[in-house]
Amino acid sequence: MSMNHSPSFQILHHNEVGYIARCSCCEDVQIELGNIATHMDVESFHNFHASLIEISHDLESSLAEAPSGQKIMLRTPVQNIYMAFTLREFAATLDLFGQASVMLEINELVGD
Repeated sequence: MSMNHSPSFQILHHNEVGYIARCSCCEDVQIELGNIATHMDVESFHNFHASLIEISHDLESSLAEAPSGQKIMLRTPVQNIYMAFTLREFAATLDLFGQASVMLEINELVGD
């Protein structure tokens, strides 16, 4: 899906760190976290959510010292680019993905 077309979205969940929505045209999941926007298919969304849950079980291994303080660093597919979260931001991101995942399951059950 091109990020340039004008689809309609179903907001699955939003909080202080961002939004997760589902595109009505292609059914991809749109994710906005701060100034980062991306989209992925539902399976990739669930895989990304599972990786966040896995990281949450061992936060110590993902913590790194950054100039702005201690951050949870998530490697992206692009070499040397990471997503950096404070503990509070990571908890809110985990909640955002968790609530959106529940909404996707509900939509599946009701046939939406």
